[in-house]
Amino acid sequence: AELARITDDYKKCEEKFKHQEQRAKKAESELDVFKDKRDEKTIVEDHKNLFFLDIEEKYKQDIAKLESQVRDLTERNEEKKQIVELQNMLGKAQTEKDDVKEEIKLLTKQNNDLQKENETLTNQIELFEQANQTALDQAKECQRLKKD
Repeated sequence: AELARITDDYKKCEEKFKHQEQRAKKAESELDVFKDKRDEKTIVEDHKNLFFLDIEEKYKQDIAKLESQVRDLTERNEEKKQIVELQNMLGKAQTEKDDVKEEIKLLTKQNNDLQKENETLTNQIELFEQANQTALDQAKECQRLKKD
């Protein structure tokens, strides 16, 4: 919406500039008619010079205003580009954050699975140790009975 407003402002400035050009052309044609009505060339030249000085001053003022507006619009446009760039960077960062969260979830699940597997293996080792101890106890008992 801001970009549309800036574009509209720029178009309005262009229209004002074109309008000033039309006014200048109209004034120039009126000056030509005025020349035809006058006999003395010096009077016409004096009026022409004054008129063009007025128009030139008005043009300078209008051009200065238009240049200022164009600078303002350009700055706003640059700011909008920077905002869009920052929004894109923020979106990428959010995506990366979400990806890292998913990776953490996956790693947590893998860790939990490994802990369960470790627990199972520890239980099996304890059972083997108990069976081994029982076998040793039985072997000792057999040895003792054999001696007796």
